[in-house]
Amino acid sequence: MALLDSMLARESQYTDSAGFYWRLAKASHLCGLQLKSGRGKEELARQAFERARQALRLDDSSPEAHKWYAITLGALSEYVGSQEKIENGYRFKEHVDTAVRLKPQDPTLHHMLGRWSLEVATLSWLERKLAAALYSRPPDSNVQEARAHLLAADKLRPDWKEKSALHCEDIHLRGPLWTRHGVD
Repeated sequence: MALLDSMLARESQYTDSAGFYWRLAKASHLCGLQLKSGRGKEELARQAFERARQALRLDDSSPEAHKWYAITLGALSEYVGSQEKIENGYRFKEHVDTAVRLKPQDPTLHHMLGRWSLEVATLSWLERKLAAALYSRPPDSNVQEARAHLLAADKLRPDWKEKSALHCEDIHLRGPLWTRHGVD
């Protein structure tokens, strides 16, 4: 919290800096992760999102602003209903895709896309129908895309293999189950 407090004390000096705001979003998000639960955690999550949004307003060509917008948007899923989670999923994907286009060598972004693809590939029938009712088509992905992104993250950052490899193992173990349910 000391870093966050220090940054907040200097915010007035950096009101036109996207770099400052995505870093402030990151600091807010990381402080929120330290809290177990409760109002303070939700408040930090919402503040982190607003700060990431401000970074994007200041510079929508910043891959870090797009990345932290997506991360903080994802953190809000704990505090919103099903419909908003689905809407946020589309926005999450859009911003991660933009960040990857701007900074293709970032392993975190590929990991995020891999996790997103895995989540979408495992949506229940009911969740898919709800998404289809809200949008012309539900989000689309499959385990092959998830695996490709996770392996790309591993290739870009080999020392991170344990993290992405666990998700790839999950894909391997669940693969036959997903196939039986009609998911690629």
